[in-house]
Amino acid sequence: MKTPDPTKAESSALNSRNSMPQPNFTPREMRCLDGLWLGPVMRYDLNGIIGTTNAPQTVFQLRAKGVSIQCEDVQQIDRDGHKCYPGRYSLTDEGRESLRAWGW
Repeated sequence: MKTPDPTKAESSALNSRNSMPQPNFTPREMRCLDGLWLGPVMRYDLNGIIGTTNAPQTVFQLRAKGVSIQCEDVQQIDRDGHKCYPGRYSLTDEGRESLRAWGW
């Protein structure tokens, strides 16, 4: 049996601080990440950035791939004068670190 040459050793560590391989992002997910990278985005604005009417589903998929995204309820007044609480999405510090580790 051959002994491995220590001068040719390669790191087996994966490409992120969480030891997770870089996920494959769909074009829709990449548009979402591009928007979130710039800062917090309201849910209805994120729909336009992504090109869909269901931004929460895309955020769900990104979270499942290891991207940490938070949602904050923001109090607003709707067109009828009633309080409502739409969501505002943003990358957490951990989410930004993961994306940087993946070369974002």
